[in-house]
Amino acid sequence: MLFLSKICDLCSVTEKGVPMNFHGFCSKHKLVENIMALLEKEPVDSLRTEFRQKAMETVTVLSNTMPTALHGKKERLLNVCCKSVFFLPPESDMPETEGVLYTKTMKAMDTMLEDFVFSYPIASFNTEMQNMLKVMLDFAGSENPAVRERAVKVIGRLITFIRWYLVIKVRHKGFSTLSCIPEHPAMQGCLRGKPQRT
Repeated sequence: MLFLSKICDLCSVTEKGVPMNFHGFCSKHKLVENIMALLEKEPVDSLRTEFRQKAMETVTVLSNTMPTALHGKKERLLNVCCKSVFFLPPESDMPETEGVLYTKTMKAMDTMLEDFVFSYPIASFNTEMQNMLKVMLDFAGSENPAVRERAVKVIGRLITFIRWYLVIKVRHKGFSTLSCIPEHPAMQGCLRGKPQRT
């Protein structure tokens, strides 16, 4: 996880105003691509380290510090993150230590998704949100019950956050939350506002 901590250190330096071409650095060293490659190597039969959690926390830091580093990569990155978490064994089958890690990892995913929402301009909000939700809807239609349940819960929490963001934060009265939500059978429970558990 030293790789991830070094990225966060670079982001911290940039935030302090130290001159550096961070976007060029990210592109040259393919930081986002390397994060995805490492996530894809994580086993899906267990959750024994904090790597997935730390990877998503690092993506959040990158998004806040250098959003252009994620330009054109968010959908693929989200797909990799979802695969690394959604295909884990059911939480009820996890040892206690893995269950704690799982809760923290899901919180990191929620925070990352919320940060993505903050980063989208209203002008392109519909399109950006539809693209992001469509990635997760692929998992919501999975034949694997654990994958399906996790995807629907994450989508439900995200839609709740979108509603808060648009109504309370943005106060964009003419903007309909439903307009950025693609039609899909798995969305019906989320749209009815069913409570979601982690």
